[in-house]
Amino acid sequence: MTDLADSAASGGTLTTPVSEPLLKVEGLTKHYPVRGGFFGTKQFVRAVENVSFDVRPGESLGLVGESGCGKTTTGRMLVRLLESTSGKITFQGEDITHAKGTRLRNLRQDIQIIFQDPYSSLNPRHTVGKIVAMPLQVNGITPPGGVKKRVQELLDTVGLNPEHYNRYPHEFSGGQRQRIGIARALALQPKLIVADEPVSALDVSIQAQVINLLRRLQKDLGLSFVFIAHDLAVVRHFCERIAVMYRGEMVEIGTREEIYERPSHPYTQALLSAVPDVTKIGRTKRIKPEGDVR
Repeated sequence: MTDLADSAASGGTLTTPVSEPLLKVEGLTKHYPVRGGFFGTKQFVRAVENVSFDVRPGESLGLVGESGCGKTTTGRMLVRLLESTSGKITFQGEDITHAKGTRLRNLRQDIQIIFQDPYSSLNPRHTVGKIVAMPLQVNGITPPGGVKKRVQELLDTVGLNPEHYNRYPHEFSGGQRQRIGIARALALQPKLIVADEPVSALDVSIQAQVINLLRRLQKDLGLSFVFIAHDLAVVRHFCERIAVMYRGEMVEIGTREEIYERPSHPYTQALLSAVPDVTKIGRTKRIKPEGDVR
C-alpha cells in the first residue's frame, strides 16, 4: 500500500461533474433539552446550529473541527439516527428530514454510515458473515447467487479473505474490523456514505491503507462521502471540499485549495496553525482560538 502522499500524487483529485446536489442540508439544527436554574426551567444545549451544505454525486465533503463541535451529531442526523430540531435534509430532490417507517428503511439503502470505533460497532456474538449480511436480511433482499456469495464478494472487495466468513470480530485486527464495517456499509449499494472518523482509532500505518481503500471504492462505485474527521492531513488528501465547524456552527466551507491555502475564518487559521510542519519548525506561531466548544 502507498502512503497518503503517494496516493494523492498518483490518483490525483477526483473530478466531480457539475450536477444537482445528491444531498442538500439547509439550516440543520439540533438542541438537547436540559434542566437548570433554581426552578428547574428547561434550557437547551445547542449541539448544532443552522448548518447548511450540499454534496454532489461522486464528491467527498470533509467535515472538520475539534471534539465537541457537532460533527458527529450532524452526521447522525444525515443518516437519521438522530432527529433534527429544525432544518431540512434533501436527498435526490426528496425531503427526508422526518422520514419514517418504510420510507426511512428504503432511504437507508442509499445512505449508510461507517462508525468511528471498529471494536464497539461490531457485535462480538455474531460472525463476520452475519454482520455483513444483516442489512440485506433486514431489508428482505436476496442477491443473485444468495446472501453468502454476496457477503464473500464484499469481504473480497474490502481486502479480506472471503473464507473468513465464519470468524468472529475478536479474531481480527483493528484495521480489519474497520474493513468489515466498510463491507457492511456497502452491502446495500448505497449512493452516499457518512464516514464518522473512520481511521482515528487506527494505527497511523493502517490509516493510509483504509483511506486508500475508501478512495478506490469511491472511484470504482461512484460513491459520495461526508467524511467527518479532526485530522486535517487525512481530510486534505481525501476530500475535494472542506467544511469547518466551530461550537456547533459552520464557519467556513470551500475547496481544498481555498481552505488550506487561503483560510478566511480565524478558527480555520487556528486549526491549520496546529498542524505540524517539519519544513517550518521554529517559524510558525500557534493560534489559540477564543471561547469553548459547546
